[in-house]
Amino acid sequence: MDQPVDPKPARRRGLWGALGYLVKAPAAAFCANDVAAGARTVVRLANVIKASPQRDPRIVTEDENRLDLPAIAYGFATSDRAIERMLRNRRRQTVIETYSYLAGGCAFLVLWVVVAIRSPVYASLGYVLGLLAICLLFFLSAFRSALVNWQCRTRRLGTARDFLDTTDSWRPS
Repeated sequence: MDQPVDPKPARRRGLWGALGYLVKAPAAAFCANDVAAGARTVVRLANVIKASPQRDPRIVTEDENRLDLPAIAYGFATSDRAIERMLRNRRRQTVIETYSYLAGGCAFLVLWVVVAIRSPVYASLGYVLGLLAICLLFFLSAFRSALVNWQCRTRRLGTARDFLDTTDSWRPS
C-alpha cells in the first residue's frame, strides 16, 4: 500500500529554517540551469549576427569603390562582355523589383488607411500596426533595389549614405 501523506511536513525550526523554506520554492521555479543555457544560446546567436557576411573576394574595386571589371572577369573566369551583360541584366531586374515593391507598399498603405478609418482603434490596433509594418518592409525593399540599381549604373559599390547623398536620380533606369 501507498504511504500516507503527512499533512504537516517536518520543517526546520528557527529563522534560517523559515527563510530557507520561503526561498526554496521560487528558486526551484526559476530553473537556473535552463536560464543559463538560454543565456548561452542568446550569446551564441548574437555572435553569429555580429559576424556579418564577408564580401566575395572576386569582386575587386579600385579607388572610390569603383568596380574593376577586368579583374572581376578574371576572378570569375569569364570575359568583360559577360560581366557587362550581367550588370545590364541586374539593372533590368532591379527596375522591375523597385517598381513592384513601390506598388505593393502603396497598395498596403491604402489598405492600412482604409482599415484605420473603418475600424475602431481599440479593436484593431495590432492589425493596423501589422499592415504598417508590411508597408515599411515593402518600401525598404524598394530602397534596396534602387540602391543596387544605382550601384550597377555607376559601377561603384557605394553605401546607402552615398546613394542618398548623390545628385543622380533615385529612380532606377
